[in-house]
Amino acid sequence: MLLKIIDGEKITKSNLNLLSSSERHIYDKLMLLSGLHKTYENTFDKTTQDLKQRIETIRGEIEAGNNNPELLREGHTVLWNMAAIGMITGMAAKKHYNELKSYF
Repeated sequence: MLLKIIDGEKITKSNLNLLSSSERHIYDKLMLLSGLHKTYENTFDKTTQDLKQRIETIRGEIEAGNNNPELLREGHTVLWNMAAIGMITGMAAKKHYNELKSYF
């Protein structure tokens, strides 16, 4: 996708649908940080929904007693990705992370 942008080609929704979830998240983050989200297609709606669902799943697993440290690390990553794209503030990410960490 990035090479298409560099070559001046148009990005379509069908192009974006070929990306995996993690690739789509990275693409959307790059588009937002670069300001290109104003001129190129993006999948912010799907990315934000994916991040919301994943953090809720992580929270539910931790609250249910799953104390795998990998869940806490993933929660940290998801929360800071949410902050990076402006879904939540850095302070909110830190607050939510500390809440997750309190279960360990």
